Amino acid sequence: VGGIEEELGKAAEGIDFPDKGFTIGVTTWLQPRYTYYDNPKGIPNRSSFTVNQARLMVTGTVLNKEFSYKLESAFQGSSPELKDAWLQWHVTECAALKMGQFKPLISRQDSASEVFLQFPDRSIASDENTIERQPGAQAYVDFLEDSPLRLTAQIFNGESDGEGVN
Repeated sequence: VGGIEEELGKAAEGIDFPDKGFTIGVTTWLQPRYTYYDNPKGIPNRSSFTVNQARLMVTGTVLNKEFSYKLESAFQGSSPELKDAWLQWHVTECAALKMGQFKPLISRQDSASEVFLQFPDRSIASDENTIERQPGAQAYVDFLEDSPLRLTAQIFNGESDGEGVN
């Protein structure tokens, strides 16, 4: 799960400024849907085209990869919604501290971006039983360099009623 941000960063072609120690990548993501209704005789057939989701992601690194960042906004309905906004400090090769708004590590389907899911939509059960993005902090330590074994701790602000989004 920890490599999702890295994979997303690899997917985004970016601009590197090696002499300044700065990188930036911009990714756009659209989820279009075409629907065709084959009606019985006497009722005209119809079709529709919609864009279910549209997102803009900006990812990169600063200070020679000591810090990485991500900003992601979703455009659905009448106003954009901030999805992710975080800054991660890579303390060593095997440890990092991340602060901002991001997804809690609850399940693979929740923590993975829609870009990497097998099907275009999440399951109904996942949509109903999920914890949305929240402001908080995360720290991780890899037990060995280049090892898949990672210890992660997270603390979040929590969910409450009546405060709105973000």
